Amino acid sequence: MTATTISDVQELLTRFTLVELRHELKVAEVNTHADSDDFGYFLWYQDICRSAIGIKKGEKAAHTVSRGYINVEAVRARSDIVRIIEDAGIKLLKSGRNFKGLCPFHHEKTPSFIVNPERQAWHCFGACNAGGDVFSFVMRIENLDFRAAVKKVEAQC
Repeated sequence: MTATTISDVQELLTRFTLVELRHELKVAEVNTHADSDDFGYFLWYQDICRSAIGIKKGEKAAHTVSRGYINVEAVRARSDIVRIIEDAGIKLLKSGRNFKGLCPFHHEKTPSFIVNPERQAWHCFGACNAGGDVFSFVMRIENLDFRAAVKKVEAQC
């Protein structure tokens, strides 16, 4: 098994965004099989992905809670809207810079639900014409108020 070096992590940091790093980690985890010839490589790759993710998260926000108050902007900066939407059961496919899928808020056959990871925003161009940020998505999909949605997103960061 190859040892993890700082240069390996630095290369991932320059090549991938936080969203892409999480995707790379998922791919490495799926491909790790004890009977595989590449078992050692995928374990090594998981290790450098996790290190790079930790560094990226640390760059985005230092503290989210002070004096009992939740720093909403810090939670928003740390959140990964694509992962949160996928964790809610919506299948998203990469489409250029965005991701697209079937809107969970109305019945449709053609994907009209677009997620922009750079802006951390979503929008449905279909029947419901709804949109917003990670908090509005969690509020709507989980039927929560704003404070509860912020706490749920913070727990998922």
